[in-house]
Amino acid sequence: MDTSYPVILNLKIPWLSKTFYYLLMACLVVLVLFALHMVPSRHASDEMKTAYFILTTSEFVKKVVVFAFLGTPIFFILYRFCRIKRQGLLTLLPDKIEVDNYKIVTSYSINEITHIACNDAMDSDGFPKGELTIDFKDKSQKVTSMLLIDYGQSEEIMNKILAYENIKFYITDFSMSMEELEN
Repeated sequence: MDTSYPVILNLKIPWLSKTFYYLLMACLVVLVLFALHMVPSRHASDEMKTAYFILTTSEFVKKVVVFAFLGTPIFFILYRFCRIKRQGLLTLLPDKIEVDNYKIVTSYSINEITHIACNDAMDSDGFPKGELTIDFKDKSQKVTSMLLIDYGQSEEIMNKILAYENIKFYITDFSMSMEELEN
């Protein structure tokens, strides 16, 4: 018996996400190194800090620091919003799992899936947010992440998913990404 569930797929362009992430981290490292460079003037007046900055910092380093200062919020925003959210349909069949994003149907054989993580998110007070996130990881280490639209179906989908054999299951009550669930 097949059962379909409406979901929101969390798609991302891997090379673009990684590029923005690495640029963000590079900007943060430059800002930390610059803060360490300015440590000797931390107890001085603002005029002395400015003089220390002007006299001890080369023009190239000044330009790099300005780029890092401006790039940090820009790359953070780009990194957060380069992820694509698309509605889809998750179909659980006895021998495979299908994900239909209304353009392409992706089918995963049960033998291809190595890990399934289900995250029932909680708020800071410990109450459920009403969001169930499901992550599938296949043998090629590709992670497919989705959010169940109708939280009322969470018990039913959990029972169906737990019926599959030879798959490692992770069930959490807090926010955790699939990347943290490495062996």
